[in-house]
Amino acid sequence: MICRPYLGDHYINSWMVERVWGVGLRIEGGIFTKHSTRRALEQLLSSSKGPAERIEALKHLAHKAVAPSGTSTQNFKSLVEVVISGSA
Repeated sequence: MICRPYLGDHYINSWMVERVWGVGLRIEGGIFTKHSTRRALEQLLSSSKGPAERIEALKHLAHKAVAPSGTSTQNFKSLVEVVISGSA
């Protein structure tokens, strides 16, 4: 993913995409030009461990979290119990 933050939460979102999730990068200079777009594509496509591998790993973790005994499923069940019981 090639990000171009513009305002608000775009900056933190693009930081997450680039630095935390490792599945993209920010466009150089913050402006889409022929040069900056080409450079971003070259960087993404030439990396030894491409974003596709990282995305596959994150996909596996997401599937694991929403499985019947996964953390997201358990957390959601806990939330439902709190809402139903009316106490925190």
